[in-house]
Amino acid sequence: MIRLLRKLATCAASLSAAVLIAQSAHAENLNGKWFGDYTCGQGITAVTLTIEEVGSGEGMTTLRGDFSFYAHPDNPWVPSGSYAMAGHFDPETNEVLLKGTHWDFQPWGYEMVDLLGSFTTDDDGDILSGDVFFRELETRLGCTTFHLRRIGAAQNLF
Repeated sequence: MIRLLRKLATCAASLSAAVLIAQSAHAENLNGKWFGDYTCGQGITAVTLTIEEVGSGEGMTTLRGDFSFYAHPDNPWVPSGSYAMAGHFDPETNEVLLKGTHWDFQPWGYEMVDLLGSFTTDDDGDILSGDVFFRELETRLGCTTFHLRRIGAAQNLF
């Protein structure tokens, strides 16, 4: 009987730990560096997006990000630039919204774009993908989509 109680206690502790780990992983699932590309008027463009979750409330997670773009191997003439982003993540729907807030380095003729997409996973890791918008989600102006993978999830970026 004592052995049975010990086994039950061990199982309960393991189950509690598994639940806490799962909750922790969910709470931090967007933090980190993401690599990939987006397409706008200049053509396919490489991107590094660093995301930090900075708060939560009313079912949403508040995000802060740094969006850096640069030449893609298939489009080597794209200039480099970077800007800050802010937005939110809805863990119920996995929807992600990030909007440009201010430039760190703005190449001549470039404007910030906003990202509206979703967080998913596949056998190769975590994915952020969706639509690219220009000026407050009002228009696309030649922009189409973005596709990013968390660093470490893909060995070959391009």
